[in-house]
Amino acid sequence: MLASIIRSTLALSLAAGLLATVTVPTMSHAQPAAKSTDKPAIDLPIRKITLYRSGVASFERSGSVTGDGIASIRFRTEQVNDILKSLVVLDLSGGTIDGVNYASQEPLAKRLSSFGIDISDAPTLPQVLARLRGSRLTVQTADKTVTGTIMGSETRPEAVGDATQLVNVPYVTLITEQGIVSVNLNTARSFKLEDEKLNAELMKALAAVAEYREDRTKTVDIRFSGTGTRSVQTTYVHAAPVWKTSYRLVLPETKEDAKQDKPLMQGWAIVENTTDNDWTDVQLSLVSGRPASFQMNLYEPIFTTRPMLSVPVPQTLVGQVYDDASDVQFDRQVAEAGSNVLNKSKWQVNSAKPSAAPMMAGSPRGSAGRSAAVDLESVVADSAVGFDPATNMYAAAAAITSAAAGLQTGEVFFFRLSRPVTIERQRSAMLPIVSQTIEGRRVSIIGVNDSGPNPMRGVQMTNDTGLQLIAGPVSIFDGDSYAGDAQMGDTSKGDKRLLSYSVDQDVLFTRDASIQQQITKLRIVNGLLESSVVWRDLTKISIDNKDEDKPRTIIAEVPKLTGAELVTTGTNASSKPTETNANLYRFESQVAAKSKADIIATQERVEVSTAYLMNYSVDQLLAYRTTGAKLSDAVLNAFRKAQDLQATINNHNNTISQLDNERGEITRDQDRIRQNIGSIDRNSDYYARLIKKLSEQETQVESLDARIKAARIDEQKAQQALTDYLANLSVE
Repeated sequence: MLASIIRSTLALSLAAGLLATVTVPTMSHAQPAAKSTDKPAIDLPIRKITLYRSGVASFERSGSVTGDGIASIRFRTEQVNDILKSLVVLDLSGGTIDGVNYASQEPLAKRLSSFGIDISDAPTLPQVLARLRGSRLTVQTADKTVTGTIMGSETRPEAVGDATQLVNVPYVTLITEQGIVSVNLNTARSFKLEDEKLNAELMKALAAVAEYREDRTKTVDIRFSGTGTRSVQTTYVHAAPVWKTSYRLVLPETKEDAKQDKPLMQGWAIVENTTDNDWTDVQLSLVSGRPASFQMNLYEPIFTTRPMLSVPVPQTLVGQVYDDASDVQFDRQVAEAGSNVLNKSKWQVNSAKPSAAPMMAGSPRGSAGRSAAVDLESVVADSAVGFDPATNMYAAAAAITSAAAGLQTGEVFFFRLSRPVTIERQRSAMLPIVSQTIEGRRVSIIGVNDSGPNPMRGVQMTNDTGLQLIAGPVSIFDGDSYAGDAQMGDTSKGDKRLLSYSVDQDVLFTRDASIQQQITKLRIVNGLLESSVVWRDLTKISIDNKDEDKPRTIIAEVPKLTGAELVTTGTNASSKPTETNANLYRFESQVAAKSKADIIATQERVEVSTAYLMNYSVDQLLAYRTTGAKLSDAVLNAFRKAQDLQATINNHNNTISQLDNERGEITRDQDRIRQNIGSIDRNSDYYARLIKKLSEQETQVESLDARIKAARIDEQKAQQALTDYLANLSVE
């Protein structure tokens, strides 16, 4: 509706050749907006208000204007930014919107810095006196009065009283007719500036601080022009308290007949008028959605910082030395000139020698140096002209625009009150938004984390009101008696909710949980033994209804395990849960008076693991079969063949081990013989016998080496045979 009105209004304005403009007059801080005396005042009372749960509210004002007029609306200073961001002004009968005027707000620090005494940074007294150097000051202490010109202020470390540590004592130094005098500021009783203008500036600065603090409201003037009597409208958004909800749920009296009355739901919206305007007979809408909203400082003037550039100054010429090193001297001077001028601006220039104009015959080389100095000045000036300090501002503005264009508003649900509402300023109200029966029944709830001994009394509610119920507290009344409080989350149309409000002391329950593990299947996949393991999580909830008169409807929650499936449920419970979501199952059981019941839920999760086939034995595999694991004869036969191949490998390894042991014994005996040979006569028979034995052992070692080599080759072949067999072995 608002969009179509805006489009039609813009079309009328363009057809008339008029364009609405917003003007900001120049005025001092905290002065009311200038009003045109030739335009009468227009009354635009608040007609419609829409409150959102994102902390904002939309206000619509409307009225009529005859000819020209000004509508003046007062806002709190902190609301002006929202008004400048969201204000929509419409002349619905073809008139023109001349502009929106308001008092500007210069930053306090900038205003204070413009006075003769700068107190924008809240300076201390010594700092103020230091800023007044050169001014005449009279200081009165307990025993004297000193008048002089302020030279400066300082702090001196001194021992005060019986203190053992030094403290900083402030002093002001004055130049008097008797000489330079330092006065301890801690002993001063009063100060007086002899310069009346400075006194007046200080008073103005302090008045500006007080004015800024007390300036709490601003007037926005909307100027209309046109002929005849016309309807005008303005809409704006600013911060507002989040509207809240609270509910009452009245359970019907228990009856003996089969049909029970439905519970009565009563909902209230809690609305606060924290504005300075009375809301009188306004059409109020309450929105459950939360549109995206942000703040931006559009009210306070923004001053950008501009760079300070050095004034181009011609370089002083120095007499040149005319010798063969003149080129070197020329380069050095140009480099020094560039450093002195350009470094002040923090720019980078090419230090290469600029090209000089062609010299006339007989002209001194110093003229080339003068030409270079002029060229360097030109480089500085050209760079200054080409510098664009606003480039970053434009980039920042573009980024803000892009970010704002990306915001979206989601779907919302309106509560629109059928009758006008009146709420005085700074007052609150409770407004009825729901009053009707709702589908619901009494239940006892065993929560997912409850471990006993009692469940909670509660209500299972289905939202068949046709409305979206906003999260809030619920007071439960059982018949004529207060039963307890519950909390309700956001509930869409048709959704179910469990509300618990008290302990059901007539019902006891226990929750037991156990985990079982079982290998269900064994097979061979690519030479690996794959085992399927079933993990069973068993939850048993035992319920004992000790109420002698009333049965119970028990709703028990069981946590849902990741990757598991529900396979069984127990006695007095349906074969399937009544409700389920991503995190839990809900089971329902009807337990008669003075009766017991169990709810049993079993969840299974299958895990598959693999292991090296040869790490097992036939006996181990057969043992798994006796525990119920599925193990085929084909798997056993394939495993036995692999064991045979492994046995061949083991035989070769045993042979190699035996041959290695024999060779080791011979080697150790040879070491003993070599030690003995060194200590006996070479011409003795014993020496000859040892040499002969050593030779025979060498022959044995060579034979063993050959046999070991052959055995290793056989072992490698057997290992390769097993590897090839297992590589493609897959048996169910």
